Amino acid sequence: MAARLRQSKNIKGIRIHNNQEKEFKISQLADDTTLFLRTKADITKALNLIEEFGTLSGLILNRSKCQGLKLGGKEIIEDDFEEIDWESKLIKALGIYFGKDCEIAINENWERKIVKIEKIITAWFKRKLTMIGKIQIINSLIISQLTHLVTVMPLPSVFLKRIESLIYKFLWDNKQEKLKRKTISQKYENGGLNLIDISTHAKTMIISWVRKLFDDTDHQWKTIPKFILNRHFGNNLLLFKMNIDKMENFNLSLSMITSFYKTLINTWIESGGGQSNEPQSITEIGNEIIWGNKHIKHKNKLLVNKNWIKSGINIIQDILDEEGKISEKIILAKLKNKTNWISEVNIIKNSIPKKWQNILQNSDAVKYKFKEKSPKIYSKLTKAIEIEKCTNKMIYTILLRKISEQALTFSYLKRELNINKSSISKAFEFIAKELVENKIKIFKWKLLHRIIPNQDLLHKWKISATNNCKYCGEKEDYEHYFIKCPYYSSFRDNIDSLFKYLRFGKDIWILKNFLIGYKIEDKDYHPINIILSHIGYAIYRAYHISDAKSKPINTLWLFKESLGYHIIYQNYKNVKLPALIKQTAKFLKLS
Repeated sequence: MAARLRQSKNIKGIRIHNNQEKEFKISQLADDTTLFLRTKADITKALNLIEEFGTLSGLILNRSKCQGLKLGGKEIIEDDFEEIDWESKLIKALGIYFGKDCEIAINENWERKIVKIEKIITAWFKRKLTMIGKIQIINSLIISQLTHLVTVMPLPSVFLKRIESLIYKFLWDNKQEKLKRKTISQKYENGGLNLIDISTHAKTMIISWVRKLFDDTDHQWKTIPKFILNRHFGNNLLLFKMNIDKMENFNLSLSMITSFYKTLINTWIESGGGQSNEPQSITEIGNEIIWGNKHIKHKNKLLVNKNWIKSGINIIQDILDEEGKISEKIILAKLKNKTNWISEVNIIKNSIPKKWQNILQNSDAVKYKFKEKSPKIYSKLTKAIEIEKCTNKMIYTILLRKISEQALTFSYLKRELNINKSSISKAFEFIAKELVENKIKIFKWKLLHRIIPNQDLLHKWKISATNNCKYCGEKEDYEHYFIKCPYYSSFRDNIDSLFKYLRFGKDIWILKNFLIGYKIEDKDYHPINIILSHIGYAIYRAYHISDAKSKPINTLWLFKESLGYHIIYQNYKNVKLPALIKQTAKFLKLS
């Protein structure tokens, strides 16, 4: 049916700028069909063809469920024409609402997505998940709600803020956020939890969309974006090869471009898509693009000249003679419209850096030949999207690096405890790879970021009136919390007996060991650091169960329970337990 409709000369679709080769009539995916038809007569013919197909296949068209959108205004279509519901504002196709008013469509789509996200969060909030569990929900169930929508329409900042607010309230249990959002989005070794950054994810999907424009396929959907982008910025998607640093420096108005393409262009520029370093060699200078180049400016504005672009003058090599000089004769011969050409040539001469012109003229450049004949782009992002097997993950990683910043704990631990960056990164990696239970992972992760509450921190956060320990009255910082407080003296005696049994002669009660681990960069010491993590977690649990040490708690029993779960899980996964863990289990009489 679809093939017959496309091939029919009696049914007219929509053409883009009188392009006779590209006529849009039908788009299909699964059970969704969208028709693009020119006149009322074409609508009638197309529906009759579909119903004719239905009489043979048994797939009957239900006109009451069909929607139509009137475009243009030359031909009046009655509201009940062909028994179809003709909408004046919005219709839905493939889960997306679209219509003649772009702003209404954008608001409608994002409002509905936010409602869905709120329902997902409400359902999972009751489960009392750890931060790692919540991030799995966010990355899998919530981000997937956004993926398709961000590829077809802009994500306005007002909706981005609302979505981020919902997500981070869910993540922090509606409490005050203790860490920067950029930190949580980083990889484990950088102190993060691999939470997908929504803004970066949206940019990734847009850049991925651009990447598909560049591939060798000739899909019909490319006709409209290529027509729009080439009409404003030159042929062959020249815009994406321009070395633009800031949109405000670009001497071209985007007032005639729809919001989607504005978002597309701004995202590309902000992501550094075409940006490259200043060229040095003759070949690099010759292949440098003239238009939208941050190195070539007139009155602090990037150049763009549609007449020159249409005339095939795009790179410096196009305006040079055999001696490497800018040639008015060559330019004049190429220009299709010669109005004001002398003034335009002078602007070009004054805009191209003198250093470049000197390199070209003062070298052995007589009758030289360039290795390439196209605008050269060098950015990591552009190189990535040109790779045949480029993935969205690769693009996301490149974009995430642009907003990444070192977590504050790295500088604090180096300053206060003289711990190097490598050791801190290994400590975060250890948490992700070696610890089993999510509760312990998050405990250690928070401890490394110094956001495990104690009286000293609660006092600094203006939550507690004092920074003194409720049990002994001393200042309760982390050293007191884990090592010095007499509340845990009996537990420390038991742990000392354990390490004596393990023939581990080093003094274990050092704050650095609890924060980072003992010789954390050496994998051979991972077993001892697993034990240390469970010791710290037992103290942490005892602190909260006892209401900040207001009542007695068997901390040793909590330690046995915690480590016992680790051993059971590893046995279930058929992971061979290290000898040190086995000896510990024997000492603690863990079956």
